[in-house]
Amino acid sequence: FLMKEVFIKTLSMGIVLCILTACTGRPSPSTYSNSSATSSDSNVEADNKNTEPTATGFKNLTRPYYSVLGCGGESGYYETRARDDGSANVTYIDYSSQKEIYLCNAPGCAHDNEGCTSWISAENAGVFPLISSDHLLLIHRTYGGEEGKQSLSRIDAASLDGSNRKTLITFNNGERLGDVFCTNGESLICSLTTLEQLPDTLESTFTLCMIDLNTGERVDLYVEDTTDGIQPEFLGVTETGYAVLHSSQQTKTESDFPGKEWSEISDEIARSTFHQWEKIPIGGNCCESFYEYTGNIQQLLMADGLYFYDVNTKKLIRISVQDSNIDEVADFISTDGNSAYIDGKFDEWLLMSIRHYEQHPNVEYPVAIESCYAINTQTKEVKELNIKQEIAEDRTIPIMLGQSATDLLLITDSQTDNVEHYGFEYSIISKEGYLNSDVAELRNVSFIEDGSNVS
Repeated sequence: FLMKEVFIKTLSMGIVLCILTACTGRPSPSTYSNSSATSSDSNVEADNKNTEPTATGFKNLTRPYYSVLGCGGESGYYETRARDDGSANVTYIDYSSQKEIYLCNAPGCAHDNEGCTSWISAENAGVFPLISSDHLLLIHRTYGGEEGKQSLSRIDAASLDGSNRKTLITFNNGERLGDVFCTNGESLICSLTTLEQLPDTLESTFTLCMIDLNTGERVDLYVEDTTDGIQPEFLGVTETGYAVLHSSQQTKTESDFPGKEWSEISDEIARSTFHQWEKIPIGGNCCESFYEYTGNIQQLLMADGLYFYDVNTKKLIRISVQDSNIDEVADFISTDGNSAYIDGKFDEWLLMSIRHYEQHPNVEYPVAIESCYAINTQTKEVKELNIKQEIAEDRTIPIMLGQSATDLLLITDSQTDNVEHYGFEYSIISKEGYLNSDVAELRNVSFIEDGSNVS
């Protein structure tokens, strides 16, 4: 359940940039695995290509490379927390009261057995919650073979209060769920990976699938067989209904710099990374490459497009997935830093940070200091944010866990004495207060182990 610590253009002729309008996939894609899935546009006759989505209104619930702790809804935040006996509970943080409670309405409940709507047994404890409209989804992501554990990944669905829990779908043996989940309230989009170790190579299959949240019916939207375990990265789905896949490859390696130390060449190797993005219309049958770029970037797919920050040119770019339109949102030429992180977006404000390191007295390691910003993606206004997350001596951007119409839920400390809650401190602040860096507005969340919230 632990959340990973976040570590983390000039658009000139000298930069590799190509917007493709024909439906072309990565080299050597697979053939169809079934009649409902597409894997390569070479398998779709030009006259039969459907490039328009049939489902829209999607929201990305998670992002790549995160160990998911929980998911925020409009009124509160759901997460799971482990118990000493290996079981777990689903808990709920109410934005308005700033209190965490068990997701259970039964008076006097011990929250340690199947009669409790918040309890998850030890054999099913590898789970995290997601919120989709009026559905509470419990994602059981397993890798098979763990003793005493369920070997098949599955998704359970329940009401928002935890009642009426039932299995929505169980996946096939060997299918591993990815990190990213997207929903429009009616369907859930996610990726699956299957691996097979052969004598000379590692073969894998990447599947993008859509699950009906009412019936559990699964439709495979895209299937690709790969070798050596190299697969596309599923970034999410735009509000307009385009799923986005990303692939990258470094065009330079250490062998191109004989006699050089890694510290001398690492930046140039990172700058040599070639990126390609493809879009798949939900309900369509075409996988189309819509943008290519070479550089050292940090990226995040949002409802309104793909955002990426180039560490070397120090420009924040937005690409419209639907029409490949390029928009330079902001530049940070005067900001020092060799890495960046895009945290997310509320309303029209995109949150991001740029990191540099300092040597502080009596501190043995380089201290990470992040310059934090809110960028209005419509007006291009940039606000510097002074509220930081404390991680020992490091000062980084507070991770945004959830939001309501008026407030944000943030991680404001990651190394407290609160072992039961993984060392995290959560705080609520109004959106306006965060933009104005008003520290006095921060309201700490009271966790269950504080003693006052146990029902």
